Parts: sequence; structure tokens; C-alpha cells
Amino acid sequence: MRKGGPMGRLARMWNRENAVPKLIAFVLAVLLWFVAGAGTTDTPSSVLAPSAKVVHGVAVQVLYDEGAVVPVGGQPQVDLTLRGTRLDLMSPLLGGIRAFVDARGLGAGVYELPVQLENVPSGILYDPVYATVRLERAASRQIQVTVRTTGTPKSGFAVGTMSSSPAQVTVSGPAEEVNRVAAVVAQVSVDGADHPVKGRVPVAAVDSQGQSITGLRIEPDSVDLAVAVDAQSKVVPVTVELRNAPAGDLAVESWSVQPSNVTVTGPPDVLSRIDQVTGTVDVSGITGDRTFTVRLNVPDGVRAIQPETIQVAVHVVPGKTTKAARVPVRVVGLEPGAQATVNPPEVSVTISGSTSHITAMQTSDLTATVDVTGKGPGTYTVPVAVKAPPWATLDDVPSVQVTITAPPPAQSAGGGSG
Repeated sequence: MRKGGPMGRLARMWNRENAVPKLIAFVLAVLLWFVAGAGTTDTPSSVLAPSAKVVHGVAVQVLYDEGAVVPVGGQPQVDLTLRGTRLDLMSPLLGGIRAFVDARGLGAGVYELPVQLENVPSGILYDPVYATVRLERAASRQIQVTVRTTGTPKSGFAVGTMSSSPAQVTVSGPAEEVNRVAAVVAQVSVDGADHPVKGRVPVAAVDSQGQSITGLRIEPDSVDLAVAVDAQSKVVPVTVELRNAPAGDLAVESWSVQPSNVTVTGPPDVLSRIDQVTGTVDVSGITGDRTFTVRLNVPDGVRAIQPETIQVAVHVVPGKTTKAARVPVRVVGLEPGAQATVNPPEVSVTISGSTSHITAMQTSDLTATVDVTGKGPGTYTVPVAVKAPPWATLDDVPSVQVTITAPPPAQSAGGGSG
């Protein structure tokens, strides 16, 4: 016959499993009773009285057939009612209880499933409880990673090639959500960058509107990015200007430029204004064919030219010929509405070159201009700028006089005098 009373019940506890943890729990409970419950009517026998405890918001794990279905709507939670002695319900072992529902073998649908518990301490009972579980058909897709940048690189630099490692990721989850995925995006900032940007960044699934889609599994969930940030560049042709004349009766017959195109780098607004790069070759006094190493002129705002120098091979022939031509002078830079007269209206230009060039030249190959930018009404002596073929040698051209008159004042709508 079992002993009655509180001590008899305590003795029977040692015959149960987990006796040692229960002893520890009992000692802690008694100490807690003496310390925190001083002044109450609790007695050692009262901690062995039957009691109940409600644990709110217990997370429930869902066991399911991965690859066939997937639970949606978040992890279920339930309120558990545990029953036992007050001593049992104060046990720290209650924290190890795991709640789950078994949805294995079930297809897509909504189910009310009984919650099962594991790691329940001996002596603890619980009231039956159900959790609502929604399962959807599972799907999986391989999707290319789209690399996107934010911010603006340093002035004069631009984003170049972009790569991701791995190049593809696997997106899995509810079929309806997986089918909504339009892209998997890896985003990195290049703001102020003047060198390549590298790093590991997380990826995100987005729909056709660019909105993030949550609740999906992405493997791997981050990728290594490499984004090239290069100086902005533009390929332009090289134009060579020949100055002065060879020795004696020699004349420049032809020349070649190597390379004929170069790459310039700089801010976009500067590059948009550049359509060529120039170099100057001084052929004065040369007595035969010659190759020059020419450093190119760097336009304002350009950061660099590659290559910085070019090779110009000049071919000369004997038989320099001279020709005189009358070229009309054109005025540029005139204020709107103003008028100008040039005295003389034409200038005499003496041009020298090889016989073949002089013979083929037309007067229309020569232009003469005077620049009056910023000049108001009055008479000015202005130098004449003559543009000729690059092989030509020009004698000095005298300046001309330019008279500028202001536009007549506008009359009022009434007009005339009264």
C-alpha cells in the first residue's frame, strides 16, 4: 500500500523517470516559495496540488513533403494548456517542449491538424489543440541573377561590365509565388566610385513591377559581384597640322599617321564636344623623308589620351610650286542685327606645295575669316585667318579693316512723326 500524505506523494516521485531533474526542480521551487512567497499561506504540500498553466503563442513546426508542397501564411501558433502539480508546472524543463503537426502525405489545401508535443516532462499533461495549416503546391526555378547599381560613379567614370558568381540561383516556394518572379536582383552601390567594385551581396526576388516577393527560398541567398568602373572614353580620329616648309625647293607630297585614331577619356560633357584630336608637325628645313614622334594636344577637360604620342611619316618631293589666289573675307562673331564691311573684301593668298597638289587645288579649298566677337560699332584692324589644305605653306596675309554698324532702332507701331 502506497503511503498517503504529501511525503508519500514525494516518495513516489523518485520512482518516476527524470527523478534527478525533478529533485532539482523541487528544491528550486521550495527556495522560490520561501523567498518570493514569504507572507503567503503556501505550504510544501500545496506545491504538489493539481494545477494548470496556459502558455500563449507557442510556435508550431509543420512537417511536410518538401518538393511537393510548402506551407504558407507563416508559422502557426497555438495556446497550450498544460496540467500537472504546481511543482511540475514550475519545472524549467517546460522550456524544452516542442510543438509540431504532421502534414506529411497531404496535398495542397487547408487543414486542421492536431498539435503534438515532444520533450514533455513526466507528470505533465496537455489539453488537445489544433492548428490551421495551409499547403500549396511547391515549385522551383533556376533564374539568372540581374546585377543592378545605385548611385553615380565619380565624374569622368562610368559603369562597365557586371558579373555575378554564381550567375544563377534556385528559387523555390509556393508555385503561384515562384511563377510571379520576374527577376532575382543583386544590388550594389557605385556612388563616387573610381575603381572596380566587388563584394558579396544578398539577392532578392522581384515581380514585373520591381516589387519584392517574400516567403520564397533562394539558394544561395547571396552572390559575389564584380562591377567594372572605368573612365569614360571615346575614340576619335587624329588630325595632323604641318607647319613651315622643307628645305630648298622640296615640298610635302604626302604623310601618314599611326595610329590614326586615339582614345580620349573625360567627363561626358567634355567628350560630347570632341570630334578629333590634333597634333602639330614642324617640317621646316627637312631635306628628305622623315618620321616624327608627335605628342598630341590635350583638349581642355580631357583626363587622358591613349596613346599620348603618334608617329607621322612625311614624304617630300622636289619641285615646289607657288600659286596666288584671291580669297573673299568672311566676318564671324557679329552681334545679331549688326552689319559689317571689310576693306579690302578679298585678300591675296600665296600658297606653296608640290606640283601635284598645286595643280589639283581649287580656290574654294581656301577660306579667309575675320573674328569680331565682342566688338561693337566702330572700325577695327583685324588679322585674317586663312584655312588651307594641310600640305600647303602660306605666306603671311595682311590684316584688313572691318567697320561694324549697329542695327537701325526699331520704330513704334504708330511710326513716323507728327
